[in-house]
Amino acid sequence: MQDVKVSVIIPMYNSKDYIERCINSIRRQTLKEIEIIVVDDESTDGSYDLCRKLSEEDARVTVIRQKNAGPGLARNTGLAQAKGEYVAFVDSDDTIAPEMYETMYKAATETQADACLCGFSQVEVDGTATKNPNPLGGQCFSGGEVITGVLLNILGSRPDAESDFVLGISVWKGLYSGKVIRENQLEFQSERVYYSEDTMFNVDYFLHSGKVVMIEDCFYEYQKNSTSFTATYKTDMHEKNVRFYQAVDERIRPLECYAEAKMRLQRLFLGFVRYYLHGNEGYAGIPVSEKSVETATDSSDAGKPEQFHDVVFYQSEKQMIS
Repeated sequence: MQDVKVSVIIPMYNSKDYIERCINSIRRQTLKEIEIIVVDDESTDGSYDLCRKLSEEDARVTVIRQKNAGPGLARNTGLAQAKGEYVAFVDSDDTIAPEMYETMYKAATETQADACLCGFSQVEVDGTATKNPNPLGGQCFSGGEVITGVLLNILGSRPDAESDFVLGISVWKGLYSGKVIRENQLEFQSERVYYSEDTMFNVDYFLHSGKVVMIEDCFYEYQKNSTSFTATYKTDMHEKNVRFYQAVDERIRPLECYAEAKMRLQRLFLGFVRYYLHGNEGYAGIPVSEKSVETATDSSDAGKPEQFHDVVFYQSEKQMIS
């Protein structure tokens, strides 16, 4: 195979209904110098055999099988095999526009950036799509600007903003330097331990990034699927969110802009709480006190009996009663 410009990693588990559509959208990329690494997380629905068949049709497709460990660790398996100058990630039930990686690769190489971020479209089950352009499209950040202009905006919004997110947290909108990943031994954490492994990877990556270019285009096509991992409520989500907050807080503490970063991280934490409680019986519509979270999320309280996730639910229960 000729030199690989972009390695595309797809973690897969029981995706037989979607995976062929996903892989074919990548095979149709106008950038031909790509490799597609599918990491099967011990599927039981025939997804693996289907992908093996696709790999026989296209030498750029490689299928790896591993014991079930979740999408975060499956991405790490793909990273260990990736040969590309840049690395990208696609979820197994999503698709991408044909010109996505050619445009992003060109933007990154022409500006000598080690990352490029684009926008995305959210595609509903009925096929209607809502475009979400990158709000920082057309800008380029280097040096310390990567922290203030990119990392902070991935962590979350300022308290006076309408949305909890500026850039969003997902890695599938990004093109990442393979060199930066390898030299700093970056990897994903397990979503079985932390709530948002994408955010944690992005924080780790942009702490080591020297230059990031933004493009507005909505190239990634996020397919709304009510059975996906992120769309399905699980009872341990809040405990994972607690661990996520503490781990990210530890990473950002050395920053000169720590106070700003912590404020945005708290906003992100609250956004996650609203997201996974909204619409779930017994929790929908419960307001969460930002002051209680601000007090309780202080890492100095980590070893005390009343940890901050207990405080959040205690405050919520009080509001229900009153």
